[in-house]
Amino acid sequence: MKNNYLLASRDNSWSDALNEKLNSIKNCNFDRVRTKRELKEYLQINDPQKIFFFHWSNIVAASVFDKYECIVFHTANLPEFRGGSPIQNQIVKNVTSSHVNALKMTAEVDGGPIYCSEPLTLQGTLYDVWHAISTITFSLIEKVINHPALKPVEQKKGGMVYNRLKNNSVPFEVNELNTIYRFIQMLDADEYPNASLNIGNFVLYFTRAKRNKDNILCDVKISRVENE
Repeated sequence: MKNNYLLASRDNSWSDALNEKLNSIKNCNFDRVRTKRELKEYLQINDPQKIFFFHWSNIVAASVFDKYECIVFHTANLPEFRGGSPIQNQIVKNVTSSHVNALKMTAEVDGGPIYCSEPLTLQGTLYDVWHAISTITFSLIEKVINHPALKPVEQKKGGMVYNRLKNNSVPFEVNELNTIYRFIQMLDADEYPNASLNIGNFVLYFTRAKRNKDNILCDVKISRVENE
């Protein structure tokens, strides 16, 4: 008899990759929902053993995580960098090594106890980082499923909660080449607005940045502002 689990994740390539791997686990059945509405409708007629939330930005009602064992994945050196845009908030502060954490979902945002963690490098484009997170998340889910006696451990106290970053314009006051490189890097993935710079009636979008000693080489798309 198969154990039934639910993956709640948005529609993107790294979530698709995770979902495909999960369905290869023996004696496990993974369903998937992509929106808050789908989650509500699914739980009206199904009773999963665990719900795994991956790259999920919608607020989950307490009635859900009080009834089901809900596990959310957050990339940060907890208890630091809880809250929105954890990858970007770490990159802009020149953090290059982090952890992917499997947390028990609670009312405190990203403040729940930790089941298990694995290290992650924040080098490369955001696309690269997210696919690395997807691979690590699969490993963490396997640990949780295969070790039912695994108990989450409370986080250390302290740490800051960060807000979601909404501005994708390269700051004009930047005076370090590496800061510009990291800014382009942290927004270079599907679903994210690429780093941009407005010049007159045009906006420049930057992707695929590479850094050498004295220069940044990248792709640039130029569009008229009125076409945006």
